[in-house]
Amino acid sequence: MVYELVRWLREEGIPVHFGVQTHTGLDKPFNKEDLKAIFREYGAIADIVLNEMSVALTVGSPEELQQQARRYADYVSAGLEINEEFRRPVVRAMLPWGISDRESDKMRAIFDKDLNPKPAYFAILNALCAAASQP
Repeated sequence: MVYELVRWLREEGIPVHFGVQTHTGLDKPFNKEDLKAIFREYGAIADIVLNEMSVALTVGSPEELQQQARRYADYVSAGLEINEEFRRPVVRAMLPWGISDRESDKMRAIFDKDLNPKPAYFAILNALCAAASQP
């Protein structure tokens, strides 16, 4: 129903953007291809903002920090890959939930409570740099 409404609004020349929130945790299943399918479906009719990206941790172990980093990298690369597939910026912005773990529960942020970058920060940076270096 929402999809049809948005398609109609776009046909009428009314700009519409979708916000996709990804509040999740490492205990929840995630499939990058599923996220890309959502981007693909809604990107056909509207621009997308991937807002409130967050991946909750339980204990903050080094293993969890690496898993969190991979999940964030998957979020970013999914958006970039869809942009490449559509040959235009469909996913217009990607925004994390909060800045640091000071403001965030369950260690979701990309900076720790002392504002030091976590592995997730570097994973996002690496995904963006890898995309920028491609022809």
